[in-house]
Amino acid sequence: MGGQSPPCDAQKHRGSCPGRVEAGRYTANMYRRFSFDELVEAHRVMKENRALGKRVVRL
Repeated sequence: MGGQSPPCDAQKHRGSCPGRVEAGRYTANMYRRFSFDELVEAHRVMKENRALGKRVVRL
């Protein structure tokens, strides 16, 4: 997954965030991949605010 990127403060950088994403200098941290059958679990994790990154549901 790579190293953790610094947070992107949109107010401070005024539009530079999309450029950082396109250049590969900013990446999202993925917490876990869920299958579609695990959608209820993914929603529960989100509501409990346990994830330390993005949740991905594969359709």
